[in-house]
Amino acid sequence: MEKVTGDHSLGNLMNKGAAFSKYLFSRKAPMEDQSLREKIRELTEIVESNPTKYKLPATLPDPTNEQAVKFYNEMKRNRVETLMHQRVYAWQAIEYDEYKSLLYLFGRAPQEYASILKIFKEIERRDENFAPRTFFDFGSGVGTGTWAASELWSSSLFEYYLVDASKYMNDLSDLILRDGDINKNISLRNVYQRQFLPSRDQKYDIVLSAYSMFEQQNLNERLKVVNNLWNKTENYLIFVENGTNSGFQLLNEIREFLMDLKEQNNEKAFIFSPCPHNSDCPRFTLNDGTPCNFEVRFNSLPFSRPSQIHNHLYSYLVIKKGESNDTTDKWPRIVRPTLVKSKHTICRMCTKEGDLQEVIFTQARHGKQAYRCARHSSWGDQYPAESMESYEKETKTTRIKAQNKLKYGTGNEETPDLGG
Repeated sequence: MEKVTGDHSLGNLMNKGAAFSKYLFSRKAPMEDQSLREKIRELTEIVESNPTKYKLPATLPDPTNEQAVKFYNEMKRNRVETLMHQRVYAWQAIEYDEYKSLLYLFGRAPQEYASILKIFKEIERRDENFAPRTFFDFGSGVGTGTWAASELWSSSLFEYYLVDASKYMNDLSDLILRDGDINKNISLRNVYQRQFLPSRDQKYDIVLSAYSMFEQQNLNERLKVVNNLWNKTENYLIFVENGTNSGFQLLNEIREFLMDLKEQNNEKAFIFSPCPHNSDCPRFTLNDGTPCNFEVRFNSLPFSRPSQIHNHLYSYLVIKKGESNDTTDKWPRIVRPTLVKSKHTICRMCTKEGDLQEVIFTQARHGKQAYRCARHSSWGDQYPAESMESYEKETKTTRIKAQNKLKYGTGNEETPDLGG
């Protein structure tokens, strides 16, 4: 990273990169045309219903006086535009030139690499025999997806196909892979940098879109890209966005679209992570204003002193093509920080039934092993039980058998008939 800064000050890139990162984290998707028209009508009614507050004439002008009507409408339009600026997010596309690409590298690379690597590690852990040959990264940016993929699967990966609309991003990504020296060869095999999605129908073992969907101008454009990426997927399709309400809502749109697409085309696929089900997201249907997100910790870049540990919130979706043959796919997911108390632990989970549950673990009720497991579980982990109801019933049965064996020398669940 130090080698690619050119004439720019490292301190300046660090400071302005951090500010740029905050801006990117606060971004929202552009408002759809229909929603925009509805908002304009709503604000127009607000202005018309309270003319004094918005400094409009208390009475409407004479309709026969064209000049007065025109002046009134102009005033009203100005008031509505002012409210629009105050209440509606003004989305703008970001053009990544050479300098903005460097700001992105120093402001966003550490947390993006950390979140992508964490998702990839879960795939590696749960799918031990998975040895991907091909990797496709849409909106590849400075190459954080490639860094993470090569960290785990460099021995099996034979092709890396990176797509980013910015020529400068592609050049920077390529230079980093060359260790900052344009004359040095890339150590990875077959890395391709492109500005546009390929027209060929080749499929890839891993298809990734990380922090890229906010750059699409509307929902229709986003879903076109999603459909294209779905058709390029052989095994895993992964989406990652900031863990904000906007990022979560955007991913939920993608989630619903892909589940409907799967049903329409009669394809076999399931949500691998984070959801233990294919039903509607309970966090979204609950509509309590909180997103389904997760946390990753990462170290600050070594250029700043002293080194610090930061937290990054992200939302993600992993869909795997094929059938689910592993019971661990249905294990509940802990979707909020675990609350560890003196004699109990509270876990908030999303279950295979498609609902949210809060389970209070105690040693007396759930047994020592389950209790210890809950106390050592973290936000984002799976809890090793197919369902909490069956787990509680199973642990209760186990305890009764153990108690009866101690008292009566039998392992029967019911108290034995002692006669007389």
